Amino acid sequence: MHIHLAQLAQTFKDVEFFVVCVYPAAAPRIEGSAGDAIDVVVDEHFWALSSKAPQNGQSLVNRYPDCDIVFRGYDSDLAVHSYSESHEIARLADASLLGNGVFAYLKLARQGPATIKSDPLGVAPFYHRQHGGTHYFASHPALIHFPGDEVNLYAWMSLLQSGFAFGDESFYKDIRRVAAGTEMTLWRERVESHAWFDLARLPPGADKIDDAAFEEVEAAYAASMVKLQALKMPARTLPFSSGYDSRRFFASMTMLAA
Repeated sequence: MHIHLAQLAQTFKDVEFFVVCVYPAAAPRIEGSAGDAIDVVVDEHFWALSSKAPQNGQSLVNRYPDCDIVFRGYDSDLAVHSYSESHEIARLADASLLGNGVFAYLKLARQGPATIKSDPLGVAPFYHRQHGGTHYFASHPALIHFPGDEVNLYAWMSLLQSGFAFGDESFYKDIRRVAAGTEMTLWRERVESHAWFDLARLPPGADKIDDAAFEEVEAAYAASMVKLQALKMPARTLPFSSGYDSRRFFASMTMLAA
């Protein structure tokens, strides 16, 4: 794969991204320089590129003696997010702990298989393609698009009609979203994949909505706001709308911060 760092930095200026290659057939051809804008990691069994946060220069790739962990998003129960301290993200070496949030997760082991995990509802952008025995993962499908890829006309039609690509489709047939609630284990010779979260297992929702139900939802909302505060995010600008929900979220978070 041929990578121009300066061009990549310009194309994804002010955009958080990552691209990972597992079991590459050859080392990537990397040209140019992006200064401090892009983190580049090359190992025997994988390579990865990541944007760096302008606030602290931190990358989405976290390095440890036994593995590297690529993590984009957050987990509310663990109070961990993309730019948490390295020792906090180190807990994610146990992928089973990760579950309540919006995230794309890759554990790239130096010995043994790689582990890939998507969030329960598939909200976080997370794309995959396979070329021979090589696997590519990225936050944006354009990062793993190769010249000559066959166009997915179904996805383009859905974009024109609805404003987005339906399901797990992308605009090229060989690139697809990692399905919601999926965990993959990659060896050089094989891949195992299973659904760690299944919507069908949720209760049927047959109970009547009464005052007690509203109070339960309100309590869950308040608990979510407290968890968001626990994430200890650095300064961010949140794109709230003028709608009722956005005003309520903003008011709650302001009061909690005070």
